[in-house]
Amino acid sequence: MRHLANCLTAARIVLAVCLLGTEAGSPAFFTLYTAAGLTDLLDGPAARRTGSQSAFGARLDSAADLVFFAAASVCLLPCLWRLLPPAVWLGALATAVGRGAAFWLCLWRHGCIPALHTRLNKLTGAGLFCLPYAVGGHLAAYASALCLLALAAAAEDLLLVCRGECRVEAAGCFSWRNV
Repeated sequence: MRHLANCLTAARIVLAVCLLGTEAGSPAFFTLYTAAGLTDLLDGPAARRTGSQSAFGARLDSAADLVFFAAASVCLLPCLWRLLPPAVWLGALATAVGRGAAFWLCLWRHGCIPALHTRLNKLTGAGLFCLPYAVGGHLAAYASALCLLALAAAAEDLLLVCRGECRVEAAGCFSWRNV
């Protein structure tokens, strides 16, 4: 039981790699994608429940999130490129620039890689996870709202990094306690 959280997190990496062998929107894609998302939902509570939270687990979680995001992006971006308007892609680019600035600034000033689990970052992650399930005429509106949320989260990250808060447990600007 003690290693359950890390096993769930490691499973997300395996599922993400398997996702690369599927076609976006296929039943196999949604099965693997949903299973990987469930591991992300369950690993934190499992670690807290078993008392097995650790710095290693937090870093593994961030690495698994990155691998999952990369694999899902490889699968989904060709479809989304055709479906989403240019304004959404400009918002995504602005968000990437903000996140990149926070990443490099934290690395340069503090010698660490920021992996902030603020409420805005968690909300953005949940919204991003739900993106493939948003179908029909609402996809562009959903993606536009998600871009605004992601931009706010990137700005918050940049502000936290400027204040020297690069830790996973850093409180967000919109939090009343650490998350």
